[in-house]
Formats: sequence, structure tokens, C-alpha cells
Amino acid sequence: MAVMKKKELKPYQYLLAQKDACPIVMTAHVVNRHLDPGGKPATLSKAIIQGKLRDEMGFQGIVSTDCMQMSAIADNYSLSEALKLSINAGADMLIFSNQQSPVWQNPADVIDLIYAHVKSGEIKSSRIESAYQRIIHLKKKLSDVDKNIANIIDTQ
Repeated sequence: MAVMKKKELKPYQYLLAQKDACPIVMTAHVVNRHLDPGGKPATLSKAIIQGKLRDEMGFQGIVSTDCMQMSAIADNYSLSEALKLSINAGADMLIFSNQQSPVWQNPADVIDLIYAHVKSGEIKSSRIESAYQRIIHLKKKLSDVDKNIANIIDTQ
């Protein structure tokens, strides 16, 4: 862990501390028992997303999952469990490419499962709200950039 903190995480800490830091980080479905002793993949790990990335490294942007249909997730977790774990871990956007699985994933089914977890209290509505606010903040920021680019083009 000392080597990881000193060498491997240093470039990310530096980049994330910049004024115009990358606004989105995508998780991987890798397991690192030094970061999550329970052995959850990073995408599903509160110790990694909330603990390491957000609390320790200070990242406040959007956390996106890699494709939730990839084998590391789909072969080891039900869709319902993977959704609950990833959202509670701190993922704001969940990716489904519909290329990793022979069965097409209907987005409405994903929404219904998330809604059921919120209704049952397994996912706090405040967690959904914070993800929503991060996404809205980025959309506004990108919209402002688009307006600035349009103004530059219009004045040339």
C-alpha cells in the first residue's frame, strides 16, 4: 500500500487536483484486496469508490462504471445485487453496452430494479440525488463550454 500511495496513485492525485480536472472517472471490474479486503471488484466497492477515490483522493466528479454486463460482474452477481452495490459504492452512471451479453438489457428493467431498491431503503434516495446533481453540474459546465465556443466562432 505504501508503494501504491507513493508511486501508483500519485499521478492520479495530481491530475484530479487540477482546476479543470477530468470530470468523469470510470471504474474497472478489478479486485484488489489491499483496497477492498472483502474482494469486491472496484465497480462494486464502497471502500474503493467512496473511501479511496472520493474521501481520500477528493474526487467529486462523476463515477461511471464499466459495462455492467461484463463477465466479472455478470458471472458473479445478479443484476439486482450489482446495481445495489455499485450505486451504494458511489457510482453515478451505470454503463450497459448490450454487446457483452447474449441477452439485451432493457433500460426500463434497470430503472425498475433501482426504483425497487430505493423504495425498500436498500439504496437511499439521497444517493440517487447526489448522482443526479453531479450529472447536472457536468451538463451545465459542458453547455457553458459550448456557448463559449459558439461565441468565439461567431466573432471570427
